[in-house]
Amino acid sequence: MEHHNSNSGKRILKQVKHVLTKEGYKPDSRLLSSLIHSLPLNVFAKDREGRFIFANDFYCKSVGKTHEAVIGKDDFEIHPKDLAEKFRADDKRIMDLCQIESIEEAWQSIGGEYGYIQVIKSPLYDLRQEVIGIIGIFWDITDRKKTEIELAEERNLLRTLIDIVPGYIYVKDRESRFLLANKAVARLMGADNPGDVIGKTDFDFYSDADAENFRNDERQVMEEEKPLVDREESYSQDGQLGWILTNKLPLRNIDGEVSGIVGLGLNITRRKEAERERKRLEAQLLHAQKMESVGTLAGGLAHDLNNLLMGIQGRASLITTEIDDAHPVWLNIKAIEEYVQSATVLTNQLLGFARGGKYEIKPTALNELIDHVAEMFSRTRKEIRLLKTFEPKLWVVEADRRQMEQVLLNLFINAWQAMPGGGDLYLRTDNVMLDKTIVAPHALEPGRFAKISITDTGMGMDEPTRQRIFDPFFTTKEFGRGTGLGLASAYGIVKNHGGIITVYSEPGHGTAFNIYLPASDNDAQEDDIIEKKMIKGADTILLVDDEKMITDVGKAMLEKLGYRAIVAAGGKQAVEIISEKGDEIDLVILDLIMPDFDGSKTFDRIRAIQPDIPVMLSSGYSINGQATEILKRGANGFIQKPFQISEFSIAIRKILDEK
Repeated sequence: MEHHNSNSGKRILKQVKHVLTKEGYKPDSRLLSSLIHSLPLNVFAKDREGRFIFANDFYCKSVGKTHEAVIGKDDFEIHPKDLAEKFRADDKRIMDLCQIESIEEAWQSIGGEYGYIQVIKSPLYDLRQEVIGIIGIFWDITDRKKTEIELAEERNLLRTLIDIVPGYIYVKDRESRFLLANKAVARLMGADNPGDVIGKTDFDFYSDADAENFRNDERQVMEEEKPLVDREESYSQDGQLGWILTNKLPLRNIDGEVSGIVGLGLNITRRKEAERERKRLEAQLLHAQKMESVGTLAGGLAHDLNNLLMGIQGRASLITTEIDDAHPVWLNIKAIEEYVQSATVLTNQLLGFARGGKYEIKPTALNELIDHVAEMFSRTRKEIRLLKTFEPKLWVVEADRRQMEQVLLNLFINAWQAMPGGGDLYLRTDNVMLDKTIVAPHALEPGRFAKISITDTGMGMDEPTRQRIFDPFFTTKEFGRGTGLGLASAYGIVKNHGGIITVYSEPGHGTAFNIYLPASDNDAQEDDIIEKKMIKGADTILLVDDEKMITDVGKAMLEKLGYRAIVAAGGKQAVEIISEKGDEIDLVILDLIMPDFDGSKTFDRIRAIQPDIPVMLSSGYSINGQATEILKRGANGFIQKPFQISEFSIAIRKILDEK
């Protein structure tokens, strides 16, 4: 009976009513019988009290009763009580309102199984147009209802599934209006529920530029009738950049025509951010490796230059001990020493970049140090206005005061050169906690750091310049106006202090340098003031160096100071001399960088032979690295080449007097 519908049922009911009204109720009427009993529908009529006054064969068969068992009975005698009550209530309402109703009702078959019927009921009138009862027809719609319920359950399941999916699922028509959207799409759009999205377009939720990009992709899918697969689409929402990995497929109607698109998307914003972070970390690592390689080269170059400068400085110092300031060559000798000092500044900058500069680490108060350097700088740079904001309880750091002064001065000069017409220089200090994500690329431990910020209002830098700003010998100045070592040495010094230095700059918007130095638990210390004077002695000193130039000038300087000098041209020879004359030697001056038998191995062999003999280390490198390790093993002191004879004499005397 599934082919019947409400309209056809009403037409049949109208015909039955016409016959009943015209002929009057005559159960044996041939016309009535032939019409009603031949219908493949359940036809019935009841009086105002609900008693059946007519039922066709199909109805009697449906309820499993004979005509005699139906006629004169009411629903309570034919159907279960719950159904009978429902049928009776419907009948009364229809008679009272005098209207036709189409009703879907529950039904119990002969076998006791419940199903559904479509019922059309109408008041039954007599010839005087008075309601004398009710007439109705019905047919079984159980299969249709089951199908509808199954479809509703499937739709509900589908709705549930697409709503719990973390990705975006949506359907749009040819005008890109949303026909379907899951909860993820609604959340993305800032809507309360998917229904708020239906009928709208991306222009209602995104910027015109983003919406137009989405629309163009959808036009392409519909026009080419081909899917768009794994397309990365960006969007901006609330000032934040997001990314969606999307797949769009053509949607076809029952005629096979493209009527819209189906979209499947996945938010990949976190993945894109992780990729950017990974690339940033890789760039940092590559930069650190490059700086390490260049630093090794710069350190070796500085070491060799310091050896050469030692020869020049030593000879000049020896000459000054022979003449006074009235001698005709005095000024020339002092000029040579000044040139050596200038060259030493350059080699120290190289060593600073190579993280091999000479460091005398002490707990240091940065606010006082920055203030001191800023005051010196401002005396000759009146066009620069200094604006200082210092953390009053700034954490103490372990630092070499002079090296940090060099870092600050280099950054101040860099800022001044970026503001040729004058400007503002902001100095700020803060206490900060750096976590693992920040310090890991620099191979540091997270924890407390003192932060120094130096920000200018100068011309700024473009990205290519910013990427190379810490490279040694890189400079934007014209030829002859700079060595390109200032920021490189600042980078190396900060790194060797266990710190981080970063730069941010944009053309026309100034530059900001940030320095982070690990905090110390110690109290700050003041610098010691050492008076420079030449002190003589008469002890026996073994000078060990593989460079003949160094041993020649060193021996001459020692003898000028009154000492007995013995020279060893390398580590093996030094060990042999100690083995033979160890008791005669009062001090060993030991070079660190020597072939075959280096300073570390030589020191250990000397101490094995003469455990109490004092050893002073000497190198064109710094006190850091190898020198620091040997000092920890018991070496008595260190002097960095090149040095003047007065500095040399003080260092020797300090160790011998302690002995």
